[in-house]
Amino acid sequence: VDDGCYTAAKILGRLAWERRVRQRPTMGPLDLLGGKLGEPEESIKVRMTVRGGLPAVPRAAQVVEGALRRRCAADDDWRMEAVNHDGLRCAVELPEGAGTGWLIVRSSLHEPIVSVQTEADAVGGTAVICGKMLDEMRGECEEAGIDMV
Repeated sequence: VDDGCYTAAKILGRLAWERRVRQRPTMGPLDLLGGKLGEPEESIKVRMTVRGGLPAVPRAAQVVEGALRRRCAADDDWRMEAVNHDGLRCAVELPEGAGTGWLIVRSSLHEPIVSVQTEADAVGGTAVICGKMLDEMRGECEEAGIDMV
């Protein structure tokens, strides 16, 4: 079960409880979120092709995930999330109080691709996050067969 499916199941369970136990028959799923769900200012997804095809994807994912782990270990503003079934995810505090962001590294099961998806609350936040990741991965991607073009 991935994080999205788990979250949907939790929301539906809570919705059933609200409707039945708390006698709120008109409550909908979005009412449970209480207006806390906002849109990021920026969102970017980078899909990196792995030259060796599907068999080479696990090694390529290890390289990108290793870079993310190193960045989190070296920077107090980057915090690895404990459990995420969609990929390796990290929350980021942007510099100078510019808000927050996050990124997730995922490998495809069907295509020779490793993707990095990034979102930020502030304009320019995704560039900061991606730049730090690129600095961390520089040199390793070529060896792992990841096309950075």
